[in-house]
Amino acid sequence: MQTRALPRNISTTSFFSPDSLRSGLLLLALALLLSLLVHGINQAFGAAQPEKAVMVVGIAFGSFLLLSLVVYLAKNRHEARPATAGLIALGSVLILAIAANAYVISFYVKYPGDYIIWSESEFVNDILKFRVGYPLFTDPANNECFTYPPGAQLSTYFFAWLSGNPTSIPAYRTVQVLYTLLAALLAMVGVRQLLRLTSEGNAVEKRSLAALGLPFLVLVATNSITNPFVYLLHNDALAQLGTIVAYLLLLMYANSRSRLVLVAMAVLPAIGFYVKQPLVAWAVFYALYLLIFDRPRCYRRVLFLTLVATFSLIAILGLSYLLWGKYFFYWVFYVVAAHGSSPLRSFRHLLDIWPYVLISLISVLVLLRHKRLSSPQFGLWLIGFLVLLQEVYTSGIVWMTNHIGPGTLIAGIWFWAAMVTLYDRLSDWRTAKIKSTHWVEAGAAVCCFVLLFNGLGFVAIPLKPMGKDAIDYAKRIEAEFRGMPADKVLLDMGTWVYMNSGVVMKDRASNIGETGFSQTGDFSGFLSRLDRKAYDRILVRNLHTDDFWYDHAVWSQSTGIRQSIMKNYHEVRRIPAISTNYRFGFSDISVLEPKRDDVASDTVLPGSENRSASYY
Repeated sequence: MQTRALPRNISTTSFFSPDSLRSGLLLLALALLLSLLVHGINQAFGAAQPEKAVMVVGIAFGSFLLLSLVVYLAKNRHEARPATAGLIALGSVLILAIAANAYVISFYVKYPGDYIIWSESEFVNDILKFRVGYPLFTDPANNECFTYPPGAQLSTYFFAWLSGNPTSIPAYRTVQVLYTLLAALLAMVGVRQLLRLTSEGNAVEKRSLAALGLPFLVLVATNSITNPFVYLLHNDALAQLGTIVAYLLLLMYANSRSRLVLVAMAVLPAIGFYVKQPLVAWAVFYALYLLIFDRPRCYRRVLFLTLVATFSLIAILGLSYLLWGKYFFYWVFYVVAAHGSSPLRSFRHLLDIWPYVLISLISVLVLLRHKRLSSPQFGLWLIGFLVLLQEVYTSGIVWMTNHIGPGTLIAGIWFWAAMVTLYDRLSDWRTAKIKSTHWVEAGAAVCCFVLLFNGLGFVAIPLKPMGKDAIDYAKRIEAEFRGMPADKVLLDMGTWVYMNSGVVMKDRASNIGETGFSQTGDFSGFLSRLDRKAYDRILVRNLHTDDFWYDHAVWSQSTGIRQSIMKNYHEVRRIPAISTNYRFGFSDISVLEPKRDDVASDTVLPGSENRSASYY
């Protein structure tokens, strides 16, 4: 077995050394402490004076940044270095950005209801199915299945169960946060592997800059442009972690050509598929690298990877067929493929994520300026960029950019490696005489870097995103279930209310929204249940608007569900919408009960004091 020796000018000192890891974790801990300060300020001013709360937080953050610089300059005086001062300023801004983001994210993580985004209800429904021994994939007429494989759902349940919180929605979201932090940690390992292949001088040993890598990559892993759901119940968090593991294996292989790493590369695409379908594409990316960029080229390795990856995927698909039959393929392949990808939406998403395309291209200019296009280093960048482009293309299926998160974190790996290398080339740390221009250059460099933050989606307004009304909203939903069998109350979205009873509810809005949009659904079962008045109470959002999730105005063909609901049920009251950044699951809820022969179709029963005249 051949191995590639390290370049002579690269030290074997680990970039991901205990010192750099400890420093990075300490910076994260400091950011969390500052988030408590943000919480205290918002408690004092936020409810009545939100603008004043933001101003006070801004003053506190500015004071922290100024104090960190003053302490350094006062301690070192004439020995102070512009590059070091720049690193302190940059590190302070990174910490403050994490503090603001952590404060905002904490409210969503703690929220008890699983309807902040469309996927949460189905995510939890899969966990509920597993708990009660119910098949994960069933007849389309049931309208109760998720279009993603169950890897993220089941692993989330496993870790929540280990923690002693098997039915806790906040525990499930906490697991997603841990997946995201682990992805950032492994991205740091990726920076080390990349520097071993591309860096010059002793840039690998810049531990001061290495410590800042972890906060930077945490911000990339949670950025609001491509990773807005990694702390919510979606497959995104584990898919990002899986993608970083896949890319890290490629970097490790490029450094060592280890057969053991090659085996891991061969089986990972099949495992990744069980988290999110596009991860199976890593088999193609790996084969492309081995075929074009691996040196010395070995066709036996290409054949080995292709055969093992193929048989692994066949094995996992065969197991899925044995467990769930044809329904697994219907939900995981047919429904998703029927959506199609809009090139126009994909192009729009490419424009939305332009800062990440930019930093990826900057990294090529910095790290690969002397490398040939056929070099392994260029191949590594190209694979990462192809991952990004693949995610941009598949994001054209929907209107959001959350599918592009893993590719942007790979871009973050390259960018931070480039920053480490630039620091070595351009900094004045070895300069005996400091000039005033060095201070201007350091200040300008930090300002340019920080100005990227908003474009990269790092900036969060440090305000409480939801208040007591959000908790009351969940409690009012729960109140509609009291004294009634859970299987007789249909809630369009939200599974937490069914967890204790173990009821797997049919006819969910997220499910019908998927199949209604792609015109692949079977709604006969739901329509029959509505005609039979099988539900004693129905709670649905947006019933009187075009944005009705059971029968959306933009769909090419109506499901007939709205008409059937209005025919067989009447509205008795309403749970009003609340204001939150995630408005998706917090809109008006119509509470409906079966019509009686002596009640007119437009009659509203007493107790409908929550009915409003307008709809958003």
